[in-house]
Parts: sequence; structure tokens; C-alpha cells
Amino acid sequence: MSMARRPMWISTISIAFSPAHRHLLALLSGTLLLTACTAKPLRITDDIGMVTVSSGFPSVMRHNQTYMLANESTIYPDDILDTDEDSKIQIRLVDGTLVSLGSNSHIVFHSFEYDQYKIWANIDVTFTGGAIRVTRPGYDGSGQILIATPLAAIASNSDDFWAGFVFAGRTLGITMFSGGPIAVSNRDGSTELTRPGNGVKVAAGAAPQAPQAWESGMIETATKSTTF
Repeated sequence: MSMARRPMWISTISIAFSPAHRHLLALLSGTLLLTACTAKPLRITDDIGMVTVSSGFPSVMRHNQTYMLANESTIYPDDILDTDEDSKIQIRLVDGTLVSLGSNSHIVFHSFEYDQYKIWANIDVTFTGGAIRVTRPGYDGSGQILIATPLAAIASNSDDFWAGFVFAGRTLGITMFSGGPIAVSNRDGSTELTRPGNGVKVAAGAAPQAPQAWESGMIETATKSTTF
């Protein structure tokens, strides 16, 4: 590059310093340029989370390939997770949210967006079988968990809730342990959970039932389904 086409500040420095100093300046400039090229701004990582507890042989389908999951396995967007009748799995998402899946579960992690300072997080999944419990330690109510199921859509602002198909007749059940609210809706109607200990059931072809207090046996069935 000719002097005439260099920026003015570079021309001035070239005149002001001796050849030895110019060599040192070139080395320093190269170091700064390399640092600028390799340094990355704070951003959301591509992975969703990591397996923290597993039993049996849970699996994931990724890019049309099936892999077995174990502790410390990484979970990515669009991963399709399955557990059989003898397996369960717990995943810690990058914001600290815990997702526990019971036996015979099928779930697709579509996306996970969160603020780099962990002020809010939005989780979007499809859940078609088994049982899922989501616990969000320290959650302040910012962001939502969106769960699409064959019977209803769930939009949760709760810090601890459960959903599953473990009851008779493939009925979908949703219960809230703390926090809230949780909206449950389908083409036939909608309802909202606002009180811990209450639950909702949804049958095929029907609107979500009105929230009501779940008996201790139902709560026990729900919690056992996702407990190791």
C-alpha cells in the first residue's frame, strides 16, 4: 500500500519513529489485530444444556443419527430425546433450569433463548409422551416455557411444574408445585393454573378441565414418574 493511500495517523507515526521503533510498533499492532480477531463478544452458546443424571439407556436423534446419552452429554437445539420404560434423564439447561424426563418420554428441544446475564429465558419444546418436570432455581418470573403436546399447549411462568401422560386413557395432566401462572389451551378452550397444588387434566377432543386440587395419590404418581 502506498503512503498516499494510508490513513493519516499511520503516515504520521511512520515519520515520527525510527526504523527500530517502527518494527516494534508493527509487532504490537499485529498482536492487537490478532486479539481483536479472536476475542468474542458475550453471546449465547449453541448448546442448550448438559445431562446431569441418567439411568438406563436414554437416547437422542441428531442429524438423523441416534446416540446414547450419559452424564455430561451435551444437548443441542432440535435434538429429539427418548427414554424407554427402563430409563430416565435429567438435563441442566445453560441458565440453570432442570428438566427431568420420566420413562417412555419423547421430547424435542426446538429452541432455547436466554439473556447473557440470565435475566430471562424462553424454552420451546414439543412433548408427546411420558412425563416432564421443570424446576427453575432462583427463577424470577421472566421468560416462558412453551410446551406443545398433542392435546394442549402449555405456557408456563412457574418455577416448578409437571406435565405428563401417566394417567389412564392417555390423559394429559399438568400440575404446579410453586410459582405460576400456567396457561393450558387447545382449540376447544383454555384455562389457567394459578395456585400451587392444583392441577388440570386434558382429554382428547375436549377443552382443558377447570383447575382443582389434586389428591395426594395423584401428586405422588406425578412426582415419582420423574424422580430417580
